[in-house]
Amino acid sequence: MTALIPALVILTGFVLVGMGWWAFGQWLRSRGHGQKLDQLGAGVVGAKTAISRFACRILSAGRPKN
Repeated sequence: MTALIPALVILTGFVLVGMGWWAFGQWLRSRGHGQKLDQLGAGVVGAKTAISRFACRILSAGRPKN
């Protein structure tokens, strides 16, 4: 029971940080930076895809093929 309270505080903190980033993004979009945010998002998705493919290739390299 004593570990539940700090865990809830941390979870609440993460939720509030996430909401803060969302609000910051909405504020930037309202200031006319939406296209740059979309370009940044596309770059992040592309990097995540490349890293994911690389990691899958590395992790599956040592497995025997069926």
